[in-house]
Amino acid sequence: MVAEEIQVESETNKLDFDAWYAMRAGQISKQHHKEIIKADFKARGLGQCESLEDFDSALAKYGVKLA
Repeated sequence: MVAEEIQVESETNKLDFDAWYAMRAGQISKQHHKEIIKADFKARGLGQCESLEDFDSALAKYGVKLA
């Protein structure tokens, strides 16, 4: 039962890429286009819905540091 609860909690902490991008757009330089970032994330194995930390980590690997 505990494993089921953990899985449900982790699923609820996920958000859509577009929602994440809307949250972070002000911190990402305009020279980095949304579609390019999304393609890079996909190549790194991320899906459309991931955790905030996963998206932020992938953004750092892409080369953009958040303030």
